[in-house]
Amino acid sequence: MTAGAAPGYDERPLDVARSHPPMQTIPPRPSPASRPRLAALAAAVLLAAAGCVSGDPLSPPPVAGLGTLEGRWDGEAWRGYGYAVLSADTLYLVGHRPDPKYFYDEVVQVQVPFRGAATYPLTVKEATLRQITGGDAGYFPGAVGELRVTHHDRAAARIQGTISLTAAEQSFRWRFEDGTFDAPVYARWEDVPRVRGH
Repeated sequence: MTAGAAPGYDERPLDVARSHPPMQTIPPRPSPASRPRLAALAAAVLLAAAGCVSGDPLSPPPVAGLGTLEGRWDGEAWRGYGYAVLSADTLYLVGHRPDPKYFYDEVVQVQVPFRGAATYPLTVKEATLRQITGGDAGYFPGAVGELRVTHHDRAAARIQGTISLTAAEQSFRWRFEDGTFDAPVYARWEDVPRVRGH
């Protein structure tokens, strides 16, 4: 476990939720009148199948109890699951994007002493950008940047704001920019819904 990682975080499985379109069949002898419609249907099925094979890492399927964290990772659009844990006056904010195309997970994570809606400069010990393979191996460079909590509803257990990070290691100059989040807040890590795998 690296510095800045949430307690127990690396032990939680990072599973991936993927949906597959149902198989559709086309009649072997379509009538001439139905051919244009069937051609359009076949094209739609092929596009859906292509999306299934490559995975759409920009839009993971919704999961009850999880919000969103999105932005640009090295200039490319990025959208992941978002959630927060507020424990012992420390806020842990996590963005997690399963990527079935390349079989790794990307994670944006920060932890700060929480004082409500405010701007938090982030040090290398408080932020990280991760690419994880196999659940526990990968790259975990610390990062610096800024977390801005614009709204915290304690009663509704919801948090919103913006985030920007730059990896602080020479080998990994990843940048996460224009980040926004709208996420539920949990009191315990074990209450965070797990993303089901296949």
